[in-house]
Order: sequence, then structure tokens, then C-alpha cells
Amino acid sequence: MSTRHVIIGAGPAGINAIETLRGIDSDCEIALVCDEPAYARMVLPYYLEGKVEERAVMTGNEEWFSEHGVTTHLGVRVTAVDPGSNQIVLDDGARLGYDRLLVATGSRAARPPIDGLDGPGIVNLWTLADANTFLAEPRPHTVIVGAGFIAFTILDAIAARSDRVTILEIEDRVLPNMLDAPSARLMADHLEQLGIEVCTGARLESIEQIGGRRRLRLSDGSDLECDAVVIAAGVAPNVEFLENSGIELGEGRGAGVLVDENLQTSADGVFAAGDVAEAADLLTGERRVHAVQPTAVDHGRVAAANMAGVNVRYAGSLIMNILAAQGLEACSFGDWRGADRETTVVENSA
Repeated sequence: MSTRHVIIGAGPAGINAIETLRGIDSDCEIALVCDEPAYARMVLPYYLEGKVEERAVMTGNEEWFSEHGVTTHLGVRVTAVDPGSNQIVLDDGARLGYDRLLVATGSRAARPPIDGLDGPGIVNLWTLADANTFLAEPRPHTVIVGAGFIAFTILDAIAARSDRVTILEIEDRVLPNMLDAPSARLMADHLEQLGIEVCTGARLESIEQIGGRRRLRLSDGSDLECDAVVIAAGVAPNVEFLENSGIELGEGRGAGVLVDENLQTSADGVFAAGDVAEAADLLTGERRVHAVQPTAVDHGRVAAANMAGVNVRYAGSLIMNILAAQGLEACSFGDWRGADRETTVVENSA
């Protein structure tokens, strides 16, 4: 009897798991469940900027899934996992059985506690639907709330689609989890020279709708009016549907699913990969969520191999971030924080 594999999530972890499973076992059953179509989130900035068409964002279509022998359940959400009966529950009430399950549900855009955040003209730009909503709205002046990695991956696209761009960041510098203070200052100065307004140490308190525009009230009492607001305040793992499953989760803000060196969870036959998985950090050995695409790809491949019965140990991932904003590239990797860390700054005045 062939093994029944069920994968929840069609991001890079899920897609790479499908390819790995099919490469190892040509006879196994593979079912994919996802509330969205299969697309590459990292390609969305190019679509937003108009460099590629929407079809270029997609990573799996009906033909691809057919070639890989995958039964798809797209447009439905998993509401619960029952490891005792080896079943998942869908939001339409249906149940799907499995022998091996991969939780690769990724992450969602964080929603900070700001009054008026659910009004029109306010988007996250985290999903394909978000991108299409943004493109359909007028945006002469766009305000980006947050100056972290997510904000900077979409900055070029927003700048290309808006006449004016303002960045609001609650911390004292841009990219606070990626760059040290001198490097962040270089980036902010570069953006400001190109006409992008950078406001650090700015806390957004509320958003008010005024005649088709938005009025942003800041904690210092000042107001800022704009046409569109993009919320880029981090991400959170999609793990809520596991709360009553008995599967062990991490603790604290941004906690994910705890996995072992084979990326198996505390439930036998249930694995996790990508932005939801707390796996080994290559430097410290501690379990952490590394919400970057290279880690998701590796997780998907390693988890799938173990699901197929091939014992593969996951050594750990290295946190890394690489981006380009308005022609200036920046990268950081590993454990760069602390006064005793070696720092190298390379400048090209040309």
C-alpha cells in the first residue's frame, strides 16, 4: 500500500517537499492543501513594480501538479490537526487522512495594535491578493509603516508606483534587525538623497479616513496625510490551527512548531518546515524560526526525505538577509550583534 503524504502550504517548503518526495518514491500519494494558489512570495516585488506579469509569480499550475502526481485542495484552510486519528480538518468540514504530514503553512503579516488599521487604502503587501489591492488603489503618496527586511524588499516597487514615499519606523534606525547603526545610517542617507522620507523613532497611533485619503496620527502629536498605507511590521508563524493538536509549540512572540534534527514534531509522523518551524540554529544549536527562503527550501527537502523514510539530519540554518534598495545593496548573516563582533564596512563612492 502506498504511503499517503499530505502537505499543508504551497510555499517554497511545500513545493520543494513535493519534488523531493516524488524523486524518492514514484508510487506514493501526495496531497497538497493551501488556502492560496502556489506562488513565489519573493517574486511579488517584481510584479508590483511591473517587471513581470502575474503568471510569472506562480510556481505550480494544474499541469505541474499533474506531472508530479499531486492531488490539490486549493482555496481551503486547515482548521485542525488530529494526530490521534492521522487526519486534518478543513474549513469546509471535510477530513483528510495521512500517513505522513508536513506543516508548511508559512507566516502572515503582523498586525500591530493601531486604531483604524482595517480601513480602505491600507494593505500589508504580503500576499498576491494584497499586491492586486495595492495596484488597484490611487497612491500618489504612500507611507510604509516599518523599516525592516519586509519593507525594504518592496520599497523599490512602491517607489516606482508612487510619486512620494515616506517610511515610518518605531526603532531608532532602519533595518534594526539586519544592520548596525553606522550601516543603517548609510542606508537612510542614501534613501533621503533620492527623495524618500525616512522617519525613525516614529510611533503610529491611529489612521483616520478623510475624503478618500488617510490621516496618520503619530505619538508626538503630529499628523501625516497620504493616499495609501503599507503595513510592514514583521511576520508571525501560522500555527493557530495546531493549538489543540497536542503538537508542541515554542514559547513567546513569533514562536513556531518545535522540531527535532529530522524536522519531525512532537507528534509521530508530523513534520514542519519553513517559517513555522523552530529548528536548529547553525551557530548556537538553539531552536529558532528563521523566516527566510533558503531555510524554507532546505527544510522542505530534508523533511520530505525523512517522510519518505530516508534518514537525513538537519544540521541547522544560518540567519541571513540580502537586499537592494534604490541601487544600494546590503547584507548581514550570522550572529553580528554585540560589541565584540568583527565589523567590516565596504563603501563604493562611485
